[in-house]
Amino acid sequence: MRPGGPFCYPSAMRTALAAALALLCAPAEAAPTAETPAPIVAPEISAPAAVSVPLVPASATPLEPAVEAGELAPAAAAALAPAAASAASPAESPSAGSVDADEAADAGWDRLFDRAGPAALLDELKRDPQLAREYAADAGVWQGYTLERHTLMVMTQFERYFARALPTGRRRLMRAVLALHDSGKPAAVRAGDKSRQHEFTLPLVRRHLSRLGFTSADVALGEALVDNDLLGHLIRGKLSLEQARRQTVELSRRAGVSPAEFLSLLEPFYLCDAGSYTVDAGGPPAVDSGKNRTLDALFEFDRAPGAATGTMRLKPEYRARIQPLLDSFL
Repeated sequence: MRPGGPFCYPSAMRTALAAALALLCAPAEAAPTAETPAPIVAPEISAPAAVSVPLVPASATPLEPAVEAGELAPAAAAALAPAAASAASPAESPSAGSVDADEAADAGWDRLFDRAGPAALLDELKRDPQLAREYAADAGVWQGYTLERHTLMVMTQFERYFARALPTGRRRLMRAVLALHDSGKPAAVRAGDKSRQHEFTLPLVRRHLSRLGFTSADVALGEALVDNDLLGHLIRGKLSLEQARRQTVELSRRAGVSPAEFLSLLEPFYLCDAGSYTVDAGGPPAVDSGKNRTLDALFEFDRAPGAATGTMRLKPEYRARIQPLLDSFL
């Protein structure tokens, strides 16, 4: 995966490099004589033409105007700044034969996905007007969270408990999928049927995973992770084990991975989402045992006070409800 392609950052960097080289390499002007003032001429900058890739595939109809190439949200810009500086440095310019602008841009996206944190990724996604509007909407829960706050809590649970255990490619995909997992929920609420949230979310997941440079295989896996309530329904007794097995086979087929690999990602996805409705995630304590309750009773958390990481698992009685499904595909 090479994130960042649709924004043309490498081309922008090459343009800046061309400008710097033109200034450094321009021949010295002859000193002006007293009789004839030297004309002031702006140097011409020659650079390869930028190739603009639309935010949405050409075959799709954009829901909002595309974000202009070359612009970054502040947090994302800060994450990319070190790579941009290295690309502009004469010591590491393409002519020096070390790091070219494409490699510097890739390094910048590495920083955005791997070190800038959940807020920076959400800032980048909010450059899209539709997503900015949806993240500001009410998440439809008794705690009164906006969608952005709920999403940040989900992503923070992932960073605390699961991110380090996944390989780089899967870790980046999970970060992006969790950032988008409820993005269609406000639209479903506005349409009067919250149960349709997956219908509204999937086009946004597809669009923005592609925008972030993920492959078509990654996009298919991301859609399959979002488009189900398999583990939650199994825990609550809304699915039989056999129904859950059939759903797992179908979802993994759509995702293009084995059932075992699919479940290895679906389990942390579910735990992070459900685990965001807990005191551990920063939420308020339960008001009552009805709708105004937390999901703390589902989980065991092992994290020292103030520690950035720890372990999170379902309590044994709830783990026992999904373990037969996991064992089916070992």
